Amino acid sequence: MDPDRREFLLSLVNNIMLVLGIGVIASLILEYGFYISDSTLRLLHYYDYGVLFYFIFHDFFKLAIVENKESFLRYNWLNFFFFAALLLFFLVYNPWWQLPILTEEFRNVPVRKIAKIFIVLTQIYILVATVFSTLKFGQKVAFSHFQPIPILLGSFAGIILIGAGLLSLPKATVGHSMTFVDALFTSTSATCVTGLIVVDTGAYFTQFGLWVILLLMQVGGLGIMTMTAFFAVVLGSKMSVRQRVIMQDLLSDENMAKIGQTLWQVLGLTIFIEAIGVVTMYDLFPADAFPEGDRLFQSLFHAVSAFCNAGFSTFSDSLMGFSGKTMLIGTFAGLIVLGGVGFPVLVNLLGYRFFGTRGPLGKKKPRVSSQTHIVLWISGILIGVGAGWIWFANYGIAGHWTMTFQSVSDSLFQSITTRTAGFNTVDIGTMALPALVGMMALMFIGASPGSTGGGVKTTTFYLSIQAIRTQLTGRQQVEHRHRTIPQSILRRSLLLILSAQLVIGVGFLALAVFETAEPIALLFEAISAFGTVGLSMGITPELSDPGRIIITLLMYIGRVGPLALVIAFGKSEQKQNYEFPEESVMIG
Repeated sequence: MDPDRREFLLSLVNNIMLVLGIGVIASLILEYGFYISDSTLRLLHYYDYGVLFYFIFHDFFKLAIVENKESFLRYNWLNFFFFAALLLFFLVYNPWWQLPILTEEFRNVPVRKIAKIFIVLTQIYILVATVFSTLKFGQKVAFSHFQPIPILLGSFAGIILIGAGLLSLPKATVGHSMTFVDALFTSTSATCVTGLIVVDTGAYFTQFGLWVILLLMQVGGLGIMTMTAFFAVVLGSKMSVRQRVIMQDLLSDENMAKIGQTLWQVLGLTIFIEAIGVVTMYDLFPADAFPEGDRLFQSLFHAVSAFCNAGFSTFSDSLMGFSGKTMLIGTFAGLIVLGGVGFPVLVNLLGYRFFGTRGPLGKKKPRVSSQTHIVLWISGILIGVGAGWIWFANYGIAGHWTMTFQSVSDSLFQSITTRTAGFNTVDIGTMALPALVGMMALMFIGASPGSTGGGVKTTTFYLSIQAIRTQLTGRQQVEHRHRTIPQSILRRSLLLILSAQLVIGVGFLALAVFETAEPIALLFEAISAFGTVGLSMGITPELSDPGRIIITLLMYIGRVGPLALVIAFGKSEQKQNYEFPEESVMIG
């Protein structure tokens, strides 16, 4: 076939597929987001079937006319896999004939149920194919023509707006009409894994609304760019050098050649840890906590929320009702810690622990990196010191120094969750002022780089302390475990802390203009939003619309701001070929 004709046909079928795919997304929004009649629902299903047949034709038509069929199959294997799965289901189990391998129970299943299963599978196939095709196109365009910071800011903003639109649909809420400001606030809180809420999550949202929040937490926790790059690898697309440099900054990976392997490890760890959390929570949640059919979803929702450090819960009082249930609260704490230490640390520990003295093919065992060492030590110290201070300030003095298991376990959990997760087993609004001040310090520090949490990060806090200590002792450089920390990293740490303080200060002043709550509550709210923590002294639902918009902006800046700053100043510094004479300036 003539190359120009082949190119024209490929472009034509791709454009038709894109239009039909957008139509499918619209039909899914109508079906699952609105209350529609049965006749309209049947028309939507007929449309889905028609698009399914076109999608199948589209893939086989392209296979027939492309020159390199092996390469096409390798890059589009998921489409053919889904088609094969649907074909197998249709052949084995359909309303027109019954294969002898089916049991009597299967033969007696009503045809309507079979048709419903087939419709759902069809919708899943079309949606997945459309999303994957969009990601293939989007990652190629984005990484090729735009700078990484606009990609990062735009991707988070886009997901937030999509989430807000979905949460505004009639079927997302239980008998309520959610305003766009509230939907935007909730979507931002979920995508930025914060957990601040203006409505009771469990009572206000339907199953559809909760699924939207769960997906937003998962995508926001892993990072949109990370997931896009992962799907690019899954789909067989080779990452360019530019793409690898961007992902190297985001994943803190020193080896650019192994970015694809690191992405697989990140997704694999996420699925494995969250799966363990789901199984454990399903077993530990009290039998009467949820209806039996809802127990699995609730376990999944809370496991994702805990590992992503999102802090969303379907319980009106967060986890206060489970205070004292050590195993369940311990599961939450474990997921929060694993999500908060960061994927670079988990990947480094995984390679160090399971490769023995010598790695694969006799390679030298990976060393525990300085980042891993700093993160683990600082995280442990902050958890211990934070728990001690919260107990001392909130329980010790008031309880006349009596130490109970309940007070110690609550203090320990609150120290863990305060740094970024946002769950609580005690009423934050009733805590003593010294305890609140200590918690604000923990929220400001936050989790670790490359994690699902926020804040200025543990390594930033440590390096800033070390930089001050170096100046006080008159030393020239910061060292850690016989390694010298570059001056550029130290300057970046101080810049990040100063920027965070400035943003929080401006946010606090803006809240003070529009809100009448106590200043300590407003400051606590501002730090919690910027640190993507999600704890509140109870004023979030009482905020005015301007106050909610301010908190929304703080959550967004707190999630993408540190990442953007790291990328912006992550390039090697330009050396000047000249130097002006020095002149002293008085300070202090």
